Amino acid sequence: MSNLPPPPPPAPHLQGPSPETPVSKAKPLGKIALGTAIVGLVFACIPGALVVGWVLLPIAFILAIVALFQPGPKWAALAGLIVSIVGTIIGFVVFLVVVVDAVDDAVEEATDRPSDFAVTIDGTEQGKDYEGKPALLVDLTFTNNDDEDASYLWSLTATAYQNGVELEQATLSGDGDANNAKDIRPGTSIQVQDAFILNDDSDVTIEVREAISLNERVLAEETVTVEAKPGEAFGEAHSEYDVTIDGSRQTTDYEGKPVLQVDFTFTNNGDDAQSFLFAADVTAFQNGTELEDAYVDSESTNGSKEIKPGRSIKAQQSFVLDGKGDVTIEVTGLISLDDTLLATRTFPVR
Repeated sequence: MSNLPPPPPPAPHLQGPSPETPVSKAKPLGKIALGTAIVGLVFACIPGALVVGWVLLPIAFILAIVALFQPGPKWAALAGLIVSIVGTIIGFVVFLVVVVDAVDDAVEEATDRPSDFAVTIDGTEQGKDYEGKPALLVDLTFTNNDDEDASYLWSLTATAYQNGVELEQATLSGDGDANNAKDIRPGTSIQVQDAFILNDDSDVTIEVREAISLNERVLAEETVTVEAKPGEAFGEAHSEYDVTIDGSRQTTDYEGKPVLQVDFTFTNNGDDAQSFLFAADVTAFQNGTELEDAYVDSESTNGSKEIKPGRSIKAQQSFVLDGKGDVTIEVTGLISLDDTLLATRTFPVR
């Protein structure tokens, strides 16, 4: 082998500067999403073009979601997503404002328009409902100004207030309110009647409004005075008959047995003549036991006498005593479903 020196290493190649890395650009789909979202936002702010905005904004939202999953920069897709969401919120707010304004305009228009009906309160009178409760009868004249047939019952509503409290409607036994449900032609009038159960003898305010209306316009209003009639009871205190227990005395019956004779005042609040004997049921208890009826020569016969409505009469009833001990008198209606007490009183017997 020759001892030749090793060959020199190869000269390095001269290298120039490396070219710059190209900058990535946003994908066209993201830009399309952003542009669609901006246009949709603009239309969403215009009340007359809300529909266009509501069409473009969901499209922009979907395009932005798709663009986010594509390779490359995401700024345009993210911006489009945000703008589409903000635009949808703004569009919803604008829509609510438009709806509220439309409702306000409709209410204002309905408030300003004249009523399709007219009514006058002609007069009132005190009477009774079918149960004999005191009632206020209101006479009215109903006029149909509408283009179609109409009835008072379905067109207007009458409300009565006493001491600020609304009164219940009364059902009459006669046919005074028969016209209420009758249809009448446009431009014609009819006499009708409403009735309300009285709570007491204070003034009553009557108001008549349209049955179906966006406003609370009062078409007719009147305040009337109520007069308490003799023996008349109102509200929960009302009964067809009124009884007071005035007093008692101890005596004897025709057999000489000790007797308690009780004095009553009977008032007829009904519509027909009636007697204490056939209207009221009187029971006496001594030491928790019911006493037998007694017959006393001095007892008046007023108990069987009929009296006219609104009149009162004195009557007596007697009971055979069972020794000593307080006697409790209870009075209920002779025909009653709930045995409501008309009067009660306790007398000592010594």
